[in-house]
Amino acid sequence: MGNHQLAIKDFDRSIDIDHELSEGFYRRGVSKLASKRFHDAINDFRKSEDHENSELDKLNAGIPDGLG
Repeated sequence: MGNHQLAIKDFDRSIDIDHELSEGFYRRGVSKLASKRFHDAINDFRKSEDHENSELDKLNAGIPDGLG
């Protein structure tokens, strides 16, 4: 649907700005999954789960879906 390579670069920048917010890792994982970079996507989903620390992050139900 979109340009996932550009999206990955954008999420890289967002992670550089705030590497504690899990959503950046999750969304980058989604783009990597769409780009068939499966191992990289799984690593990002795991990082997202590890950084899940705020109430906003806990509302992101997609993290377990990505690992599934």
